[in-house]
Amino acid sequence: MDPYRGQDPWTVLQALVLLSAIFACLGTWPICHLLLRRYRRRIAEGMRSRRVSTAPDLPSAATTDDHGHAPSNGRGPVPTIAVREIAVPGRPPLLARARGQAHRAQLIFALAGAAYGLAGAVVFTVVGNEAWRPLWLLAYACVFAWPLVPTLLSLSMSSRRVRLIAWPGYLLVAAGMLALARPANLFDVALLIVPVVFVAATSARSLRGAAWLVAPVLLMIGVTVNAWRLVLRFLGYGAPFDGFAWGAIAVGLIVPFVALGYVRLAAHLYRSKRTSDQTLLIVQWWFVSSLWWMMLLGVQGGVAWLLSAVPYVIFVGLLVVGLRIRPSGRGVRLLLLRTFGARERSTRLVSVLTRQWRWIGSVELITAPDVASETLEPDEFLDFLLRRLSRRFVADEAVVPDRLAALDLRPDRDGRFRVNELMCTDDTWQLVFEGLVTHVDAVLIDLRDLGAARLGVRHELERVVAVVPLATVIAIVDPTTDRATLAAALQRAMTLSPASSPVHRAREPILWTVDWSRGGDVPARLLAAITQAAEPARR
Repeated sequence: MDPYRGQDPWTVLQALVLLSAIFACLGTWPICHLLLRRYRRRIAEGMRSRRVSTAPDLPSAATTDDHGHAPSNGRGPVPTIAVREIAVPGRPPLLARARGQAHRAQLIFALAGAAYGLAGAVVFTVVGNEAWRPLWLLAYACVFAWPLVPTLLSLSMSSRRVRLIAWPGYLLVAAGMLALARPANLFDVALLIVPVVFVAATSARSLRGAAWLVAPVLLMIGVTVNAWRLVLRFLGYGAPFDGFAWGAIAVGLIVPFVALGYVRLAAHLYRSKRTSDQTLLIVQWWFVSSLWWMMLLGVQGGVAWLLSAVPYVIFVGLLVVGLRIRPSGRGVRLLLLRTFGARERSTRLVSVLTRQWRWIGSVELITAPDVASETLEPDEFLDFLLRRLSRRFVADEAVVPDRLAALDLRPDRDGRFRVNELMCTDDTWQLVFEGLVTHVDAVLIDLRDLGAARLGVRHELERVVAVVPLATVIAIVDPTTDRATLAAALQRAMTLSPASSPVHRAREPILWTVDWSRGGDVPARLLAAITQAAEPARR
């Protein structure tokens, strides 16, 4: 007995692949969250001190006399470091250059996306035997090219308001063009709900380090399971194996190797800097959209299914050509310092900062559970899954110079620089910090929640004052910053700083700040302030 009597095998296969796609869309978000939760826990475990450190003594915040006061340095009265809100006139040159890099990447992806949309409209017209009308082609090109919205937004330096307006604006334009071309087909915009949900679920920066792998693997797991379900159904009915059954067996055997090959290829492309984490995820968005259209148009048969894959091939080919030349120029190195533990606040800061600063240069930081998922990179996620994450920790002071020398300071092909997160133990973080702070172009230190009971960044603040020109330092403050505690910490840092410190060469030492609680576009003000602070170091 034929288990699929009266049913077209191709239609059955289409339905099963469609179910697999829906399974991947719905399962990516919760599985990513579960894995990232375990990843943060693993980072916390790895940070714990494993032995008694033999590191050389460094100037420490704990250096006090018997009364708890900072010792005198013998230079007489110590000047006071003023704390002032920075004013950023105009647009710093570094910021203008960053916007140029972002626009270059947007143009490349926009051209590839437009070609994808036009090719999709042509395939749709051919498969559906529609008349060749310019308005019809343009309308469906807009529908097919909808991933341009999240793509261009992820590559932009625009404000959150612009990002919120872009989605409904584009969909309204597409719907309006469809209404003019053929009102009866206006419902086609609603067909985008599944891929749009997938993109929305994986576009969060905190999920990108895992979503690039979880989503396609879930899809391939679904396809594999459904293929073997077909085989088991043939066995259960005792039906003779036909070409369809043998095809299901082939799919069940081949797809797992395809999944493994995809993971290895993606990791290789990322390690060799042929792609960035952002490009990796963007290409995946377009693949999900293509797969969705392949499912919808594939009901017309195998030829239609193959034709519907052509737009994606064109898209990837144009990206390879457009991103072939890596942008030149030295990046600006930024060191991010913060108090560990405030996960929501730190995650928000890292998300805002990396989205914009990575067009200018690299971001260096010492990782912790508060930002671990926000800065997770593809190769780190693979090491975590393969239980090899321990080798990434700087657990011995002897390897600190090598780890610092191995930091990635070159831009990827899309023009974005990378986040260099260093995983340290309680024994090594001060040595790593010392190595970083003397080689960066600018320092951003988050002083929110600073108070008498929370002095987690006091050591970093003292070392920054001791070795870095204050003109290259920007501090984030808000009403939770205790100004009296900050003034005392700065006075202590000034007292502990050696005579050779740059701070003693300044006529009026000033710590420039950005108030996070002020109205307006705070991320834009912060970015402009950091780029202005980095300019003296580059000159």
